[in-house]
Amino acid sequence: MEKVRLGKTDLWVTKTAFGALPIQRISHADAKRLLRRAYDAGINYFDTANAYSDSEEKIGEALSDVRHNIVISTKSGGSDKKTVQAHIETSLRRLKTDYIDIIQFHNPAVMPDPNDPDGPYAAALEAKQKGYVRHIGIGMLAMSGIIGLLSMSGVVVRVVKRAIADLFSKGSAATGTLLRTQQDLPMTQIVFGSLLMAILFAVFFHVMCSESLTQTVIAFVLVVLFALMLSVVGISSIAFTGNEPVSGMTIFMIIVSAVVMGGVGMSSKTGIIAILMMAAFLCATLAVSGNFMSELKVAYITGATPKKMQQWQLVSIVLAGIVSVGVVFLMHYAYGFTGEDALAAPQANAMAAIVKPMMDGGDAPWPLYMAGAFFAVLLWMMKIPPLAFALGSYLPMGINTPVLVGGLISYFVSHSSDDAKVNAKRLSEGNTVASGFVAGGAIGSLISAVLHIAGIDWFAKAWAASPAATFAGIVAYFVLCIFLYAMAKHAVKQD
Repeated sequence: MEKVRLGKTDLWVTKTAFGALPIQRISHADAKRLLRRAYDAGINYFDTANAYSDSEEKIGEALSDVRHNIVISTKSGGSDKKTVQAHIETSLRRLKTDYIDIIQFHNPAVMPDPNDPDGPYAAALEAKQKGYVRHIGIGMLAMSGIIGLLSMSGVVVRVVKRAIADLFSKGSAATGTLLRTQQDLPMTQIVFGSLLMAILFAVFFHVMCSESLTQTVIAFVLVVLFALMLSVVGISSIAFTGNEPVSGMTIFMIIVSAVVMGGVGMSSKTGIIAILMMAAFLCATLAVSGNFMSELKVAYITGATPKKMQQWQLVSIVLAGIVSVGVVFLMHYAYGFTGEDALAAPQANAMAAIVKPMMDGGDAPWPLYMAGAFFAVLLWMMKIPPLAFALGSYLPMGINTPVLVGGLISYFVSHSSDDAKVNAKRLSEGNTVASGFVAGGAIGSLISAVLHIAGIDWFAKAWAASPAATFAGIVAYFVLCIFLYAMAKHAVKQD
């Protein structure tokens, strides 16, 4: 179908559009069938409204998998900022998307005032600005990964040289002269085992996603190179700071991989899945290497044998792989990851948001990415961690606020004494207690998911939406913060 530019926007739409008011009068199955026929016929512009009962919901069910191939306009009949904001949030949820191409004011009685800070225009402009901030945050995340890689370049070179030297040395003779606490698995086993895992990934990738051998070979080379370089950066970061910037490094890899794989012909949904699969491989590599680095720090203190730890690490990886897949399926069947009341996955959505424009034939918001990268460099020059700042600019306030409170508690604990060693002990103890809360929350979520699947509705939804529940939650949260601070200080007093 012939397309035209929509006004002064950068949107190109078919001359024939789909008005979605009538589909509220037919069943979900019929609406889905009709919408898919329109899409398959070439129509890419779908118009709906918040007031069209379940029209938005039906569009979301039928077209969410091709969201980035279509243009959606919806409408709000709200006459004030708060109402329009609520309508936008509802529309996003119903349409199963994280952005709306066009928002219109539905049959207003009077022309809205663009200068009214509490009017409909204010809500629309704020929603638009949030989209800008998200893309700037993504650019900052990517540049944070690059900065981390460049700052650790010397470490990467030294580790590669050491690995090559160990690979071609006589490991058996050298091992006999080492202390028990310095013995590792032979480098040949580590290298060949790692290559075997990468080859198995390449085979799976070729069967599931690849359209040619060239694409498979390039994907294999990319995951091996990035896993090697970024895992060194990650474990070095843990060694010096106790943190591993997995998100920033993975997003850096995603941008490079999307550009490269798009250049060899990958596109559409298959390309998106392929890039995210490569990202999952890298995330798993970074998680395992970072976790084992932390374990080696403990082993050094306790006098454990690294070789034995490495052997059991292989066993734990296999078990963790099986269990984690089961947990993902459990949470999916209990709650889902899309739609109303779904589990939030902001970092995964950030990664998908980068890939989709490149794989769907659209233009990525490169100016906003570059602006975010520029901000990240400025923050790094000012000695401010760019990754933390970037996550703060991307993640929603519901996630950012607890992180901010936790950071404040950490600051107060680490400055609660004039003795630096005492502060370090208190901070370590606080981190241990906080880790216990995280583990407990994860276990509680699994128990809740099992109960949900079993049909046991123990959650008091009506009371949870009441002001009393909100007040009780705030009080409980403050008590928890005080308890965490007190535990961190109390543990050191007993030393």
